[in-house]
Amino acid sequence: MKTKFFNLDNINTSECYYRKMIIQGNSLFIPVINIGLMEDHSINNNTTQLFIDRAYLLFKDIKSIRFNSASRELIGYSPESNRILFYISGYDLEAKVSNEIEIECLYGKIIIFENSKMSDKMWIPIQTPNFSINMNPEDVQSFTDNNLIDITE
Repeated sequence: MKTKFFNLDNINTSECYYRKMIIQGNSLFIPVINIGLMEDHSINNNTTQLFIDRAYLLFKDIKSIRFNSASRELIGYSPESNRILFYISGYDLEAKVSNEIEIECLYGKIIIFENSKMSDKMWIPIQTPNFSINMNPEDVQSFTDNNLIDITE
C-alpha cells in the first residue's frame, strides 16, 4: 500500500482515536483515526480543519515516552538532548480512556495512506454520548490490529 509522509506541524490530535501502539526497533508507530489537519497544514487546501479517517503517527529515535504529563504545548524542542518533544492526545480504544502522551524523539511524521479518506466531518469509530459511529467497526478493528505493513520513508 502506498503511503506519503508529512511533518507533524499543524495537526490536531485532540479528537483522535488510537489502539495498539507499535514499537519497531527505536521507532514508535501509532495507528490513529480522525486526526485533524489544520487549515494551514501543507496538504489541506480548505479554510477549515480536515479529518483523516486513518493514518499512522511515526516517531523515530525515541528517547522517552510519558503518559498524562502536565504539559500542554503542542511541539517543543529539548536543547539538552537535540530532540523534539511532541505532545499528542487521543482516546485509547482498548483501554477506553483519554490520554495525553509526551514523546521525546529525533523527529515525527504523519503517514497517510493512498486510500485514506479526508472530510470536514469527524470520523467516529465508536458510539459516544455526543456523536454517532460513522465507520465500519470491522474496518477499524482491522486497521488498529495491523502488525504494520512495510512502511519505508
